[in-house]
Amino acid sequence: MSAAPTPSRTLVWDAPVRVVHWLLAFSVLGAFLTAESERWRLVHATLGYSAGGLVAFRLLWGVFGTRHARFREFVRGPAAVLRYFASLVGPRPE
Repeated sequence: MSAAPTPSRTLVWDAPVRVVHWLLAFSVLGAFLTAESERWRLVHATLGYSAGGLVAFRLLWGVFGTRHARFREFVRGPAAVLRYFASLVGPRPE
C-alpha cells in the first residue's frame, strides 16, 4: 500500500499583492459606506487617499515586483489587452 502523494501548492500571487487587494477592497467599501455622512468625512477622505496609494503601489509592484506579481506574467499581456481594446472600435472585434 503506497502513501497518497501530497498535493503541491502553487502560489499565483505573492503576499504584497494579496494584502494590497484586500486593503483596497476594504478601503473602497469603507469609503462607499462613509460617503453620505458629514460626521465621517475625514474617514472617507483618508480611505480615498489610501485607495489611491494602494493602486499606485500595485502599479509599481506590477512593473518592479516579484516574478508572479509582474504584469507581463498575466495570462494576456498588456500589449494583447491594448490590441483587444483597439479592435473594439473596428468592424471585427477580437
